[in-house]
Amino acid sequence: MSRDSETATSDAAIVAARELFLRDDNYYGCAEATLVAVQQRYGFDDAISVPARHDAFIESGVWRETCMRQTELSVARFWRLA
Repeated sequence: MSRDSETATSDAAIVAARELFLRDDNYYGCAEATLVAVQQRYGFDDAISVPARHDAFIESGVWRETCMRQTELSVARFWRLA
């Protein structure tokens, strides 16, 4: 995938996440909007709903670092909304 193609796909995923999160009915929270947008734009399967995969992910400990990094990034960027 070319750099331009990667950027276009990423931009499309961001737009999709924003549209999902900003729905008038507030159906999706921030995490759900992100998950759905990533699944749709990058063709990921619904791995989170597969108990064995989810359990392996939790047991690996990778989630702790990954989720913390994402949380820190979000908190650092959301200060602008206050």
